[in-house]
Amino acid sequence: MIPMIPMIPMIPMIPMIPMIPM
Repeated sequence: MIPMIPMIPMIPMIPMIPMIPM
């Protein structure tokens, strides 16, 4: 997993979207 987004650990494939609506 890519821990690039601590806010979105479910979407490590989208490090460009820090705010994704679940």
